[in-house]
Amino acid sequence: MSGYWINVNNVDGITLSFSGLAVPDNAGILLDAGWNLVSYLPDVSLEPSVALAGIEDDGNLLWAYGAPDGNIQVYQPGGGNNQLESMDPCYGYWLKVSHSDVLHYATADSSPPALPPSYTRPNRSLAVSNTPVDVEATTNWVNVYSGDLKLDGRPVPAGAEITAHAVADDSKVGGCIVREDGVFGFMSVYAGDGSTLRPGESFYLSVDGAETIETFEWTGFGDRIEVLSLSATNGSDNTLPAEYSLHQNYPNPFNPATHIRFTLPSAGEARVEIFNILGKLIAVPFDGQAVAGENSVIWDGRSTNGDPVATGVYLYRLTAGEFTETKKMMLLK
Repeated sequence: MSGYWINVNNVDGITLSFSGLAVPDNAGILLDAGWNLVSYLPDVSLEPSVALAGIEDDGNLLWAYGAPDGNIQVYQPGGGNNQLESMDPCYGYWLKVSHSDVLHYATADSSPPALPPSYTRPNRSLAVSNTPVDVEATTNWVNVYSGDLKLDGRPVPAGAEITAHAVADDSKVGGCIVREDGVFGFMSVYAGDGSTLRPGESFYLSVDGAETIETFEWTGFGDRIEVLSLSATNGSDNTLPAEYSLHQNYPNPFNPATHIRFTLPSAGEARVEIFNILGKLIAVPFDGQAVAGENSVIWDGRSTNGDPVATGVYLYRLTAGEFTETKKMMLLK
């Protein structure tokens, strides 16, 4: 009964359907201390204070967030300026609780069903997806995203780390990994309690440790900031590499595809080969002219014949001029 974010394009005409048995509206939803994204099970709309009475009345509920119209709306027990007026079928909600609990919506017509004896509580740490462990997550964030991010005119490659830093003291206030070339979605940048960034102040981004010139204002909770183009600062090392290098693939382990990045000090012929653990050549995802600087190649987990390869450890090798380097990666299915 967890909730999920789904990102779609051209939403007009799209109908999301689910198969399987309906979940009873009195089913228990496990909550961890902190933030939880949950489904709303009842088939009628209710005020948050009614729907969540089971965890509000004992003082466990701290906050509830919803976005019925695409904008964040907040409910705080006892709050005088609540925006979230109802919880509705087919929506998900963020709930913050002070300690682990089981949520039963107040519309249950019967006693909550017991959990099966074999049930093992999942080991979930919370927060907001993709938040680095060295970033202090707070209850206030803006979302930074990009579908075509470029650094000095070049697409930021898959596997690159984007971090956000407060202008005031350079502390890290957000971060994520680019999932595919130029694309990352909803990196949370935190402000307020627990963060050195305050609402109204500015932050900047770094790409793989290279600081960028542009700054962005932390405007209001739940705001979305699109980033399309960044420029490295004069103090960042944005010159062409002085030597060849082969980076660790991303993601790793992977299924079904992974990105392989390599850098060249000058443009020239390069070849990327995939071998199984016995040294047999499996695929050649790149063989041709590479540009000076960073290059990115995708291997789709298939052999040169187009057949999917089996789970296991594979080697990938870069050959460029007299340079050669090999690294390991793992395919998991």
